[in-house]
Amino acid sequence: LLLGKGRRKDLFPIVLSMTHYHLANHFIPQTIDVETTNSEDEGKDAVEKRILKELQLSLEWYPYNCATWSVGTNYARMKQLVPLQSTLCRWFYNATIFASK
Repeated sequence: LLLGKGRRKDLFPIVLSMTHYHLANHFIPQTIDVETTNSEDEGKDAVEKRILKELQLSLEWYPYNCATWSVGTNYARMKQLVPLQSTLCRWFYNATIFASK
């Protein structure tokens, strides 16, 4: 990298945020299957918890990660994890605002 020492250090939270984002994004397709058995549902619950944890960690490391906001919002909408529509709208708003910066 052609960055000074301080600049590399500034990128560390962003790199960790993207790492957690990609981990969550990798697991999402495993929870979207239409037909499952009861034992598969238990496995899906564990994967779903992992996805939510990875999304949370991504935003903890870098709260302006618009990709995490967008994917997290779509995932929450598809899985009906958030009861209030206004919450989803606020999350989509965050994704667009942070993407425009």
